[in-house]
Amino acid sequence: MLSEDSIFANYSRPRSERDGDEWSAIAAWSFCASRIMDYIVTDPTFDKDNVAIAGHSRGGKTALWTGATDPRFRFVISNSSGCMGAAMLRGKCGEHLDYITTHTDWFCKNLDAYVENEEMLPVDQHMLLALIAPRLLYIESNSLDDWADPAAERRSARLASEVYRLYGKRGVVLPADDAAVQVEKAYHAGSIGYHVSEGEHRITASDWEKFLSFWEKKRSIGK
Repeated sequence: MLSEDSIFANYSRPRSERDGDEWSAIAAWSFCASRIMDYIVTDPTFDKDNVAIAGHSRGGKTALWTGATDPRFRFVISNSSGCMGAAMLRGKCGEHLDYITTHTDWFCKNLDAYVENEEMLPVDQHMLLALIAPRLLYIESNSLDDWADPAAERRSARLASEVYRLYGKRGVVLPADDAAVQVEKAYHAGSIGYHVSEGEHRITASDWEKFLSFWEKKRSIGK
């Protein structure tokens, strides 16, 4: 939840007083990331053309939204972002809108109308990933994180890859048989990187090593 003394309090009303389409926490955190970028582009200390944004869990949701709305971020990393992050809502296991809309203040109130009715949403999360194309994107899952649903994250990445192909790029490159996706193997052939780590909902040093390896490789070949 957002505290009354947070930066968000200066830009919005309490949730009970907001209109259905007014922003909430994810948009507020994304707003802050873009304001940081406003400064980065003015300071020659930074390489403004090679800025990445990364996040874990709700931070992963925020990173995806920021990447979709602010094209100045060249590389977007989503670590175990799950529901309303990288994972497809339709057919998803684990966390659903019925939980996320009642236990958090992350999304606008209009989302409440789709609780237990996700099939009526006019969009799904692969469209959010596709908005990052043709820039670099990385999706990480955890093998035991049923709440986030790694399979739903892979489905989303595969569908978003269709938009990358419109730009002449490969998206995510994974085995056709989802059961053949290997834990701890880095799939870095396309412009959407992917790996699934052993364990539950977390981010580790090994994950960061894979993110950075992908980033260095893709920057060096301009893809």
